Amino acid sequence: MDSLRPVRLSLKIFPLVLSMNKLSFKYLQVDTEERLKFLERLLILGQLWFPSAIGFNDPNEFRCQLRAPKRKSIIRRQYFADNSEAAEQDFESWYRTVSWKSWHVYQEPLIQRTLLSNLGVLCLSRTCRNPIMWAHYAGRHTGICVAFKVEFFAQIDNLIRCESVVYRKRLPRVKYFGEDQTEVIKKILLTKYSGWAYEKEFRAITWEGDITKQIAPSVIDGVILGMNVSKDKEEQVLRMIEKRQSPTKVFKAGLSYLTYEMDITNRFSHELSESDISDYR
Repeated sequence: MDSLRPVRLSLKIFPLVLSMNKLSFKYLQVDTEERLKFLERLLILGQLWFPSAIGFNDPNEFRCQLRAPKRKSIIRRQYFADNSEAAEQDFESWYRTVSWKSWHVYQEPLIQRTLLSNLGVLCLSRTCRNPIMWAHYAGRHTGICVAFKVEFFAQIDNLIRCESVVYRKRLPRVKYFGEDQTEVIKKILLTKYSGWAYEKEFRAITWEGDITKQIAPSVIDGVILGMNVSKDKEEQVLRMIEKRQSPTKVFKAGLSYLTYEMDITNRFSHELSESDISDYR
């Protein structure tokens, strides 16, 4: 298998893309001291954790349908793009060891390992009103949801890309050889099964995973309290917000009289106008 390692992704050409969505949301649980400390570091110190892509629990995450290359010239070109110091005899020796009929069987896991081991992926959502998201990611509505302004992404160091996830029923088709590497990485990192479309996921991808990154307090626009958050946890969250150096809107999620989506209302109605809540509806 060591002879296969020259086939790997050229991550250096991955461009930065920023979305212009007004707000992005992060659902969080607050049921343990560890999770409360995580929230405290975020709200007060401006420290946000970027998990490694390796730790994702969906077995379908980052999969693709690899198409076998058809021409040796295309394979040679990509080989030397990935191995600039290699000689022609290195390529010929490597080429003879590869069974191109079964190439995808071992190459897909290799591409995944090479890709995932280098990247951190922060998962956000473009909605704060989905009851399924509140149930799954905010502890059955006992947690909170943090709203980030679009300026947030420009402040992340070593940021590679910020973009919405594309949802499909079939795996993305990837050629790798002869295909633009930007497109390869985009397909693998930003494509998910269509059954997850309700999440409206938005991802911020960085060069490093399992790392804390510093953000300015001002990029956090507001905090939404879950409809089932306990009085004790609500008070703890509010105390954190009071310590913040930047003004922070506070909202409360509740049931809507008209739809199944959550209704987001002002936590302190006398302090916020209707215009302050427009982006949360």
